[in-house]
Amino acid sequence: MMKICFLNINAYSLFNPKSEAPIGGTEVQLFNLANYLQNKSSSEIFFIVGDWGQEKTEMHKGIKIVKSISLQRTWWNYLKAPFLIWWKLYLTGVDVYIVSSAGIEIGLVAIFCKIFGKKFIYRTAHQMDCDGSFIKKNGWIGKMFQYGLKNANVVVTQNKEHQKMLTKQGIESVVVKNGYVVRNKNFQFGDKKYILWVARCDKWKRPELFLKIVKKFPSQQFLMIAPRAKHEKSLFDKISKQAQELDNLKFIERVDFFKIQKYFDEAKLFLGTSDYEGFPNTYLQACMGGTPIVSLNVNPDEFITKNNLGYCAGGDFDLMLGQIKKLLDNKKLRLEKSKNALKYVKENHDIKKTGERWIKLI
Repeated sequence: MMKICFLNINAYSLFNPKSEAPIGGTEVQLFNLANYLQNKSSSEIFFIVGDWGQEKTEMHKGIKIVKSISLQRTWWNYLKAPFLIWWKLYLTGVDVYIVSSAGIEIGLVAIFCKIFGKKFIYRTAHQMDCDGSFIKKNGWIGKMFQYGLKNANVVVTQNKEHQKMLTKQGIESVVVKNGYVVRNKNFQFGDKKYILWVARCDKWKRPELFLKIVKKFPSQQFLMIAPRAKHEKSLFDKISKQAQELDNLKFIERVDFFKIQKYFDEAKLFLGTSDYEGFPNTYLQACMGGTPIVSLNVNPDEFITKNNLGYCAGGDFDLMLGQIKKLLDNKKLRLEKSKNALKYVKENHDIKKTGERWIKLI
């Protein structure tokens, strides 16, 4: 039996929704894959997470959850973190380690695997992982990430654009699309209620642009789900205060991941205002809800436009406003793109298909 271990510090709240560990698309994708491998392969699955006050080890539907480093900012925690991560990696004693999202831990896993002769798969999570910008902007942490990236046995990326960026960095990679458990039952395209925005309240997600859009369409109802981002307290306080002053906008700080899909299902449109992304999980959740997407910048491999499931404004905010108006004014057009969105996600991102690609790689 092969043993596989995932490492992601923030993923614990997916195993225990009562936890306040902040999650994003990376955590969701590793969680989806870990569960798929547990159910569909003969592998033993481990998942190393951070210290969120839980027991040292826990079981979740056959997956062994291992507690590691504390996220409290103390010098003692910083000093012991590398050794604690190496110790937890050693204790799992697996054949293959899978890690995602740029950071120092990528280098730590690579060093461990080099010493002990283990295999290491790195999955890119963001454009910054691929274009060299994380390495350039993060000093010795960037150097540690670069070492990990160059010494991974396999690098997996989310789209062909990022694969080309990695090639320019001298890194070979394979493309595996993000995977979701896509419902097979017939989706009901009923009346939609609001225009939706979902993202962490990070600067590069540009939440202030969504508030501008809300003001431009006073007759429409909007919903904003914006969990607080680490180290962005002032931005969150500013955005949440401004949001609550708008009569046609409902603001929600956080929704349990396992309860959030209904908000995508009920949305007329899903808006993306980020400067850059990997392949946003929220875009796939919108597709699973039969919800057209209007994106300011992000359109990985031109999937939005090629599959006719929404619009991308190419960074032009005024054009984005026009695209939103066009869809709001034409219900038939919205329904056409809704059906295309659902068709796209079923054909391209079903975990049954992407999971098999991972099994072959492993």
